[in-house]
Amino acid sequence: MLIFKDIMSFFDCCIVDKGLENVKRGEKLKRKRKQGNTSRKRRKCIVTEKEVKCKEAIEDEVARKHFSSIENVESENQEIVETEKIQPTEKKEKATLQSRNLPEVITPRRKEVMAKGSLVMTSMHYGQQGFVRNAVKKLGVFSIAKTVNSKTTHVVAGNGRRTLNILNAIVHGCWIVSPNWVSDSYDHGEWLNEEEYELNIEFPSAKLNRCSKLEKGASLSNSLFENLDPIFVAENTVPPKFELAKLIRKCGGKVTANSRLAQICLGDSADLDLDCKLVDEKWILDSVMKMTLLDVDNYIIDQGNSSLTI
Repeated sequence: MLIFKDIMSFFDCCIVDKGLENVKRGEKLKRKRKQGNTSRKRRKCIVTEKEVKCKEAIEDEVARKHFSSIENVESENQEIVETEKIQPTEKKEKATLQSRNLPEVITPRRKEVMAKGSLVMTSMHYGQQGFVRNAVKKLGVFSIAKTVNSKTTHVVAGNGRRTLNILNAIVHGCWIVSPNWVSDSYDHGEWLNEEEYELNIEFPSAKLNRCSKLEKGASLSNSLFENLDPIFVAENTVPPKFELAKLIRKCGGKVTANSRLAQICLGDSADLDLDCKLVDEKWILDSVMKMTLLDVDNYIIDQGNSSLTI
């Protein structure tokens, strides 16, 4: 029994010692926390004091600059007033001489000619189109358009292939140039003269029509199909009916929706009147390409075989 009591008293002492150690640790932690809070507060106070000093210094500098500028302005005004009082005539003469010697702002001739025109690309792959767009952004003047319209002045063609944009460019009297015109202009930093880059061999009628429009006036309409009777356009044509009819109208022709009122019917269709000549669409395209009215009989479609007979 005595041994048991000694063991129990020993354990009680250990427990008491551990409790005292925990209490001491808790007190130490509390002291550290208080010290940390006080140090943080001191740091905040130091930071705020620095900010206040910086703000005051900045305000002082701004005030000094403001007052110095006011003094300079006042001194300049006083000098101007004194000079005007002493020599008013000489001051006016100096002003007139300065205005005469000012350089005149003259816009380049190329930009005056090509102001606010649109540029169209045809037969060009994606990389070439991206380069042309970058060149237009750098050099300005033009806006990019997908199809030729009344505002189009230039068409950049990747090759000599005949497209709707090429045909419309010929009708409108646009410049048809090679991509080298864009690349060389990009290198020089301004749009160069187009004459060296015009595709005269591939599209000879484009230059002739453009020059004739410049001589006779830009408002002059094309009269290639003006003296023809109304033309009927079938549904399944190449190019599409809408584009073909629009091209005919641009060249002064008339389009009808009734095949019985037409002497010429473009395209092959079983619903067409027998009195109407069945003509291949190439007759319109070739005529526009050469800007001359070609013989219709060379483009008659055989109704039995639905093929072109030349």
